[in-house]
Amino acid sequence: MAADTDKQSFWEHLDVLRAAIVKSLLVAVVFGVAAFCFKEELFAVILAPKDADFITYRLLYSLGGLVTESGAPDFLVKLINTGLAGQFIIHMKAALCAGVLCASPYILYQLFRFVSPALYVNERKYVVRVVGGGYAMFALGVAVSYFLIFPLTFRFLETYQVSSEVENMIALQSYISTLMTMSLAMGLVFEIPILSWLFAKLGFLSADFLIIQRDIKIKARNRKRLEETIEQNNALLEMRKNIILTISHDIRAPLNIISGSAELATDTREKKRRNNHLDNIRIVCKHVVHLLNNLLDVYRLNEAKEIRNDVPFSLKDLLERTVFGFSHVINNKGVLFCHDFKDTDVKLYGDVDRIAEQIIDNLLSNAVKVYRSRYNQF
Repeated sequence: MAADTDKQSFWEHLDVLRAAIVKSLLVAVVFGVAAFCFKEELFAVILAPKDADFITYRLLYSLGGLVTESGAPDFLVKLINTGLAGQFIIHMKAALCAGVLCASPYILYQLFRFVSPALYVNERKYVVRVVGGGYAMFALGVAVSYFLIFPLTFRFLETYQVSSEVENMIALQSYISTLMTMSLAMGLVFEIPILSWLFAKLGFLSADFLIIQRDIKIKARNRKRLEETIEQNNALLEMRKNIILTISHDIRAPLNIISGSAELATDTREKKRRNNHLDNIRIVCKHVVHLLNNLLDVYRLNEAKEIRNDVPFSLKDLLERTVFGFSHVINNKGVLFCHDFKDTDVKLYGDVDRIAEQIIDNLLSNAVKVYRSRYNQF
């Protein structure tokens, strides 16, 4: 403990604390009154970031090579007051904040004197480090906010316009409030290293704890990626199953037609009828090859290996060629299939092999699958 081991009662401790608080308030009031009297100097410092010749702007201009020969400012801001007593209240608040800021070293000294008798020598050493380092880091954060963060923020927001018809009119209250809020926030942010060091000394933080937390976050991130990968794989497996079912269904009917037509051609001696059966086999084989080509095109499109082949073509010839191959498949199911190509004798330009025929084939295939009557018209 401290060298002074005199015992004091609870009320005597309160008297010592009250004396420290009164002394701190008196010093803060003295500095505040002084700041209130030096109004011009006080607000010259507070309002400096709004001027184009502020040190931060001049430094950035020189680094960017944007300084003109005349050195004329490139923007001008005039603050306005919207309240009757607004400027006087702002003056009082600014003087009070300046007084507390100037008196803060003395306030910290009084608080340290009050608690130091109850501390061990090593504890007193750490308290001095924490308080001194914390004050220095807070002052550094306020300085960074005043010289860098606030000027750039103010410059951006003051010159930002949603329309040239809307003019910015910055109120003095808004300017002072933003400056104080950002300065306080940056001062607290700069306290994080001191708090981390203090928590490490108290045993709340350690290298092992930080490593564990880092590993936990990495594990959670990897688990999320793994879950997303599993979902994608399941979707791909489901897609593959649907593709297999669709291809199997679309190929089975043409193969049955080929098998039936081959048997009929074998049993038919009449040349004309045999040629008709062979024509059916040829057309259906072409249709099967076309289905397989479509499947290959889908794979190439997914792998970004397929390119379009746009050529001029006749819409009527395309429809006749596609429908003729489907008519045998549909008629063998006992469905009467009729088609009308009125007003289709036009010339178009596009990827007839991989786009137009695929669309028409899909439309006809779906029509065959879901037909509800014995008569379909195309």
